[in-house]
Amino acid sequence: MNGNLCFDDKFLIDKEVLGKGAFATVVKGLDLKNNQHIACKIVSKQKLKENPTLDNLFAQEIQLQRQLKSPYIIQLYKVYSVDNYYMLMMEYCEGGDLEKYLQKNGPIPEQKAIGFLMQVLAGLREIHSHSIIHRDLKPQNIFIKGNQLKIGDFGCARTAFIDSLNVGKTTVGSSYFKAPEIIEGLEYGFEVDIFSLGVLLYKMLFNSYPFEGQSVQEIYKKMQSVSIDFKKNGVVISNQMIDFLQRLLKFDRNDRITWLQVYQHPVISKNLKNDSISAENIFAPQFIDVQLYQDPKFTNKKFSSIKVQSNLSTSGIAEENKQKSNVQQQDEEKKRMLAELKEAKEKEIQFAVKQYLLKRNIYGQMWELAKSFKKFNIPQIDSKIPALFILKKMKSLNSQLQNELNQRINIFNLKYFNDFLDSEPYEKLQKQINDDSVEIDKLLHPTQQEAIESIQKLNITDQDLIQEIKTLQLTPCFKKFYIESLIAYANGLNQILQKLNDTAQQKGFFYQIILVYEACSIDKLIIDNIEYDFEKHKLEIIHTNPEKYQSIIEQKQTEALN
Repeated sequence: MNGNLCFDDKFLIDKEVLGKGAFATVVKGLDLKNNQHIACKIVSKQKLKENPTLDNLFAQEIQLQRQLKSPYIIQLYKVYSVDNYYMLMMEYCEGGDLEKYLQKNGPIPEQKAIGFLMQVLAGLREIHSHSIIHRDLKPQNIFIKGNQLKIGDFGCARTAFIDSLNVGKTTVGSSYFKAPEIIEGLEYGFEVDIFSLGVLLYKMLFNSYPFEGQSVQEIYKKMQSVSIDFKKNGVVISNQMIDFLQRLLKFDRNDRITWLQVYQHPVISKNLKNDSISAENIFAPQFIDVQLYQDPKFTNKKFSSIKVQSNLSTSGIAEENKQKSNVQQQDEEKKRMLAELKEAKEKEIQFAVKQYLLKRNIYGQMWELAKSFKKFNIPQIDSKIPALFILKKMKSLNSQLQNELNQRINIFNLKYFNDFLDSEPYEKLQKQINDDSVEIDKLLHPTQQEAIESIQKLNITDQDLIQEIKTLQLTPCFKKFYIESLIAYANGLNQILQKLNDTAQQKGFFYQIILVYEACSIDKLIIDNIEYDFEKHKLEIIHTNPEKYQSIIEQKQTEALN
């Protein structure tokens, strides 16, 4: 094909070749409508016609890729039939493939490799959710666009037909990345992608393969017998990563980690909620529910002992596997999965309760301050308005938490949120938060009346401030008045503190002043440090050396103003 081609006044194809394969050439193109580069895969109809297997794989690739919609999968925009060629308009990845990246940069540091892996997993979730086994996961089929990885090339992928086994039988995929059961010619399912994932992760970390050989037979023998080298090329990885790789690369799929266990392993589970994206740390950008992998079809122990033709012919490697009956295996697997699921749900419910209580503790800390204003009722210092604003802030935080619980909003991205909603701890939490609201209201309304009376006593003329005092809702000016009133109150207390001689009185005033200043910064505390230990901090304030009172007060005042 010569010259530039234009399709539907939308896609312009030029001569720049991006890659070449046995039956296809990929060239660069332009999406005229969106003004962005695309990749155009040009496939010869004649070569497909000469090879029925390739023809079937190509038709399958188009069919499967049209189903998949994910930021972690190469998108297929359009397919054209032009003379003797098919033209596939696809997403362009300027970073090339992962194989070239490894050739250029060498082994990938562990944390960055985990980031890459998280994105591959995100793409696989989309693929598996359509009951598709990829079967050819390798660096050459993973592409880089900006800071994002995308899975491509679905020529070897196939649908796992929804029958009693959900398995395939064909032998495909690159030799280094093939699971043993594919090489043996056994029936297989989604567990083959787990093995390939292990090889891919090892390749990223060491820029080498865990099992090497000059032939499929030699690679297979090493899979069976060779201990994996976890110090290759001078690379050092964590013990957790070693354990993860060992479980991914188990020769016997019955011993291999399942897809659900992949997400429960510390290497993955501790990064599921990490949303940082940078050149060094690239993670899937949000926590994704992985309930998909609770489906029994994603377990590894459900295969027939029927022998199918092996691609090892007379090598003698393909031995018959004596396995338990499908019914018995599925029953055992179901029991195990149910036990694991129960444990996971219990742990997550405990986690949820802890997080909600930590949120509650934030306005609970302010509750102590709200009740203490009457103890420091000093005529020359107005305490009514700051007391009102503290209670309004508490009411706002309580109402937010109350709304999240009552409307059943999944603020912590829990996997088993519905189970949490049906649990006894949820009911207790809901009651606690609702009871808090009642207690806050008991103090809020009389405090508002006292603050309204202070308007006249203090000759307040600022209409915005008057409006803030007279309404229980937070106005746009609330933060300004909230900070100003608390700082004025704290400054007044500090003037008295500096004149006191009684140690006990000094300690009481100092403690009140610190509570007030820290209430000014409560929003920052909510954002930055939800697991703040209030009780420990309270003891630190109480036991502060009196000689440090003023320096600490100045520091807290600066933090409040910022």
